[in-house]
Amino acid sequence: MVLIINKIKRNLEQSKYVAQRDGLLTACYCLFHDLITRITPFSAYKAMILTMSTLDPIYLKGPKNYRYLFLNREQMIKCAGDPNNDMSKNFIEEALSHSEECFAILDGEVLASYTWYSSMPSHARRELYFYSNKSYKYAHKFYTAPGYRGQRLLAIGVAKACKEYTERGFKGLLSIVEAHNLNSLRSVYRMGYRDIGKIYVIMIFGKYLSYANKGCKIYDCMLGPFELERT
Repeated sequence: MVLIINKIKRNLEQSKYVAQRDGLLTACYCLFHDLITRITPFSAYKAMILTMSTLDPIYLKGPKNYRYLFLNREQMIKCAGDPNNDMSKNFIEEALSHSEECFAILDGEVLASYTWYSSMPSHARRELYFYSNKSYKYAHKFYTAPGYRGQRLLAIGVAKACKEYTERGFKGLLSIVEAHNLNSLRSVYRMGYRDIGKIYVIMIFGKYLSYANKGCKIYDCMLGPFELERT
């Protein structure tokens, strides 16, 4: 009973902090999310778009002492050998089988930051894959090594990749961010991402169900099993 009371107190204190920083509505949502996930797995995602017209150009100018490039397979496998890179060989093999690409920032031979990009169904969570319009690249698995955080390298890498893909003929980037992940939302908004819709996922009787609202459907954004056929 004491543990439950202490947990409730912590939740209320956290909600008060969020309300002061991000508003009462956001605080209520975060509290609701915490409560429902105690009953069954549930997530609400914001689907977002980044184009050259919304991108803050300041992020196209990264520090000159770093290298900015798409990694080849050999470089990826080398990175997978370092557990600090949060990129296993199995993940790389699956990603490459779906024609995904990894844009990275290297400090010499050290992997400082990276993001993966795909225009095919890409694994998002457990058995669910993210689907979107193939005119855009799906940006996901954002990562910056602990020793390089605070330099906004993730934003710089995404900006440079967005420019590269636009030059290849793509319209921009699509991403999903959990609606309660306020720090990540602030980060992507800062670089120029804009909301296009929401996707909801819940588990009922051991099966995941998902719903994408009208805004997502405009860009063919949805979460579903890999076997799902596109129309």
